[in-house]
Amino acid sequence: MKVALVHDYLHTFGGAEQVLLALTEIFPDASIYTFIKHFGHFPKDAKERLENKTIISSNFSKIPFQKLTSKFLVPFTKKWFEELDLSEYDLVISDGTIWSKGVKTNENQKHIYYCHTPARFLYSLPAESTKKKNLFFLKPIIKNIEQDLIKWDLQTAGNPDLIIANSENIKDRIKKFWNKDSVVIYPPVNLLNFDKFAEVDDYYLVVSRLEPYKNVDKVIEVFNLLGLKLKIVGLGSEKVGLKLMASKNIEFLEGINNQALEKLYKHAKGLILSAEEEDFGITTIEASSVGTPVIALRSGGFIETVVEGRNGMFYDENTVESLLEAVKIFNETRFDREIVRNVVKDKYTKQIFKTNILNIVNSLVDIG
Repeated sequence: MKVALVHDYLHTFGGAEQVLLALTEIFPDASIYTFIKHFGHFPKDAKERLENKTIISSNFSKIPFQKLTSKFLVPFTKKWFEELDLSEYDLVISDGTIWSKGVKTNENQKHIYYCHTPARFLYSLPAESTKKKNLFFLKPIIKNIEQDLIKWDLQTAGNPDLIIANSENIKDRIKKFWNKDSVVIYPPVNLLNFDKFAEVDDYYLVVSRLEPYKNVDKVIEVFNLLGLKLKIVGLGSEKVGLKLMASKNIEFLEGINNQALEKLYKHAKGLILSAEEEDFGITTIEASSVGTPVIALRSGGFIETVVEGRNGMFYDENTVESLLEAVKIFNETRFDREIVRNVVKDKYTKQIFKTNILNIVNSLVDIG
């Protein structure tokens, strides 16, 4: 069986790219198609694994500053995916938020789409593009582009033979925005090494992209008021501004490798999850896997991954006051690290993901 993997972009490394890497383990000989390929911000091991694969990308991969230009290439991106010739493949597995499902297949092929979320910026969900949309001179242009793109998005949602959602939260969005049914397969999460007797330090932790809808500014305001130690791991457009507003008890960490991040998770008193309408929230699972409880905004995917009283607690309003009260309560609460770990240990592993994907493929494709 000849397999093609289709991925929106390969210019940053996150949960979507972890899904792609797991798919390459299931289908090691598969070719990968992506609009832009640029491994500058990829971890060394991920870069090495992908560089050994056959990857077909557009000519825009040759342009410097791909991450910036990709946002202005909508017509070219649509056209590139629509015109891909994938006729030589028996199975196409695409993953993404919008573009990769636009590929066309014939009646002799099967197309499975793994959806991380319908595109946030199209459906009034908090997104990184909010600031650009609010610029008065861009509003008419962006409105027209987005109206056209919504039509295309709805149309191409009918391309796959099967849609897989990465969570119940995303399954609900797929039904709401596309009126399509889907099945849930949780993404692979690298569960970290649990140490029941790990010594808990007195700092809290944020692991997040530093973008407006992640609400890290509210976390900083709370810890400025409380004077508790906070360590922040992440990059993004708000980093400079966040650093300027942070008191001395708040530390920004850069160049953190996987080993160092695992150590940070393991010894943190708690992880703060402040994003609004998070799609899934892999950091919840990572923290819980080492027994570190979380404080989460009761919103989006966090509702699915946080079991109140077992691996963490919620705060109900996206405000400084609500989070402040939650941190005060959390600071006086004790969690059993083993109970925290048990919430996630048998649910989100890479092997479970791979088994579930293979079961889906076997049900759709005659592999004999």
